Amino acid sequence: TALLYFLNAHEDDATFGPALVSQPLERLHFYDADIESFDETWITKAEDAADMDYEVIRHYFPRSSTDAQITWQITKEGFSMLWPLSVLPWVQQPLGGELCFTRRAVEMLVSDARVMRQSDWGIDTLYTFVCAQHGMSMLEVYVPQGKMHALYGGLRDLFTMLVECFAALQSLQTTPIRADSLHRIPPPPPPPPAPAHKN
Repeated sequence: TALLYFLNAHEDDATFGPALVSQPLERLHFYDADIESFDETWITKAEDAADMDYEVIRHYFPRSSTDAQITWQITKEGFSMLWPLSVLPWVQQPLGGELCFTRRAVEMLVSDARVMRQSDWGIDTLYTFVCAQHGMSMLEVYVPQGKMHALYGGLRDLFTMLVECFAALQSLQTTPIRADSLHRIPPPPPPPPAPAHKN
């Protein structure tokens, strides 16, 4: 996986080949390859947060009221019902794949057998849950331009995502979680003024 590759990039490894860097890497970024609204601020905002010693940096952005129904109806609902006193109900984008992890966070994720077994849409649920369970400090950074995908699946893909995200929650439902994790969400800036006319 990308997690193991990141941890071993500074070593000659039978699985991953010769070392690519001379020192252990400190931060791992994940971004979907088809984000059309991606620019350097996604990375710089995450790096700035990591410089403040946050271990998990997530991105959140404006969403249409009809978008992200699996997030709202399955994941956030499940987090709120099962772990109401934890940070989980407050995470803005619990299924967001736009992440930055410190080396310590990656080592913790790799050491968790549940994470390493997960290989479907439920992986984002596991990342979010396990980081909170282990008390990783988390900051969510706001991306005002939103996330526009070049490739977007059909309803059949959403059905698969729904089932796999629900199954991931179900697999965790009796797992205790600490209530003292640090989670910060700086407020988004005010919206721009409404245009007075069309261009």
